[in-house]
Amino acid sequence: MKTINKPVKKSKVKRFDFLKKANYFSPMRHIARLVAAIKLKGADITIKRVNMENLKPPYFILANHASVFDMAMSMVINYPHRTYNVVALDGLYDFTEPLMRSIGTIAKRKFIKDLALLKNMKYVVNNRKDAILMMYPEAKYSLQGATSYLPPSLGKLAKFLGVPLVICNLRGCYVNAPQWHKIYNKNPRLEAVVTQIATAEEVNNLSEKELQERIVKEFAYDDFTWQKKNNIIIDRPYRATGLNRILYKCPHCGTAHKMKGEGIHLTCEACGKVWEMTPLGELKALSGETEFSHIPDWFDWEKADVERRVKEGTYRFEDEVRVKTMPNAQHMYRHPNGKLIHDNTGFTFIGHVYDEDVNLHFDSKVQDGVHIEYPIKNNDYTDSVILYTLEESYYLMPVHARDVITEISLATDAIYALQNGKL
Repeated sequence: MKTINKPVKKSKVKRFDFLKKANYFSPMRHIARLVAAIKLKGADITIKRVNMENLKPPYFILANHASVFDMAMSMVINYPHRTYNVVALDGLYDFTEPLMRSIGTIAKRKFIKDLALLKNMKYVVNNRKDAILMMYPEAKYSLQGATSYLPPSLGKLAKFLGVPLVICNLRGCYVNAPQWHKIYNKNPRLEAVVTQIATAEEVNNLSEKELQERIVKEFAYDDFTWQKKNNIIIDRPYRATGLNRILYKCPHCGTAHKMKGEGIHLTCEACGKVWEMTPLGELKALSGETEFSHIPDWFDWEKADVERRVKEGTYRFEDEVRVKTMPNAQHMYRHPNGKLIHDNTGFTFIGHVYDEDVNLHFDSKVQDGVHIEYPIKNNDYTDSVILYTLEESYYLMPVHARDVITEISLATDAIYALQNGKL
């Protein structure tokens, strides 16, 4: 796929057809399994199945979302059944729409209410009796390798689908391919625990709240704890490279956005303090106190700081942004730079897109999360905040601010919770 740099009129842009029914071309499941095997070549994979005896499709799987290994793992876990995956439109752009549609992909834009998605999911469980429906409910990669926000509507969704409910808890995917540096560990150790937490009868008889409680309980994970418990050594010389993207604030001096992750070290460029990331995924200060040895604990400290500022009303982000849009799965379009503002009211994007000036506001009362992307080597976009409408994906890349998108993600969650009385 390619980016279109020349001006284009909005009326000439083709929109993606989200209403098109999902259809898995049967022979593709064998090809998909082969591709997954190539992707996972050399991996030490363990699959544990709990309460799965005699369970046959259709059923609904909720899986945690940690890294690029997730999709390949799902193909291995569910083979030889056809697995219909709910995937962000970005995924179809990356791997082409015809290919992704041929393996039953149900496309969506993230963090918006989408009736077409519900219709397609219901269609699959009602009309594709040999298939598994799989969804990653966190809607974004886990930033810190541990449980993140789960929508409170999952119990309701399970009841709507009315089929057996399964949780797939993936372990090792994050520590072997964290999003913050996009470098995959060779010969990873990966584990999946696949558990049926409710039969079809239980799904129909239990309340939405009871189903939600089961989901939340079974979904809990922490990849760094799993790594240490299983003594999994990841001794790569670049293991801390990019760690500053999630650990952006120094717990020693309190300075934000001045951290540098390079090689095996994380350094605060404001006060000079240095931490080493050990082969067991822990942090160790080279001098003085080790404030946080467990990476998710440091992340939670940053989260608490953002929540405090949101409560006080002092959180605000504003910067010039590079702008790209993705209306379909074929092309992205580049536009003049704009401005992005984020505060307790939500996101405001001001710019010139296609042939018109835009001033878009994304209300924090309904914006229950935001998708962010860290830079990919040799790609033409950098740290990105992606905002969605039913018709458009807006890739907004801060020009001047450094290592801010993790904070923006944390703030989005906190502001939504505040606006809905849950913070």
